Amino acid sequence: PGLLLTAAIGAGVDKIRVTDPGQYKDYVDFVNVMTYDFHGGWESVTGFHSALYAPANDPSTGDAKQYNTDAAIRALIAAGMPAAKINLGIGFYGRGWTNVANVNNGLFQSGTAAPARYEAGIEDWKLLKDLAWPQFNDTAAGAHWIYNGTTFWSFDDPALIKRKMDYVKANGLGGAFSWEFSGDDANGTLLKAMASGLAK
Repeated sequence: PGLLLTAAIGAGVDKIRVTDPGQYKDYVDFVNVMTYDFHGGWESVTGFHSALYAPANDPSTGDAKQYNTDAAIRALIAAGMPAAKINLGIGFYGRGWTNVANVNNGLFQSGTAAPARYEAGIEDWKLLKDLAWPQFNDTAAGAHWIYNGTTFWSFDDPALIKRKMDYVKANGLGGAFSWEFSGDDANGTLLKAMASGLAK
């Protein structure tokens, strides 16, 4: 009594398809949908780490074509999970590639996992934000990236987090969560963006 039963679940439509949210929905208080890591340095082509919607001209095929936040949330609801039990995830880090051709500002180009502090292809937002590289936004897809002519990083910035919190409210979701605090800066900029974005 008084304890919560929750689950952190994969956000790919292919991952949702092989579970049965309609069966387990009654037994969980909420699910944290990991709406990030859609693309990363394990792939040989740059892409968006955590797009809100499907980007135009995405070269992905099959289920990976639907690797975006909205597709995951819609699939989960269609499979029987109540919207109010769904929390949307925000990654406090980015996914990156290097040796990326200077075409299309690095988007959808060949590359290899970018060097980083912990492991290749993943870096904390608090470090990425200070790089002062050219910034780009796909406003239709709800995705943000930086690119310096050879290295590409995709991550959520405060403005995109605000948009995602608007999405949470507009779709009646339960809330949002992050992975994880150490990726934020000393001012808690990303966490504050989440909190203010969810405020009524």
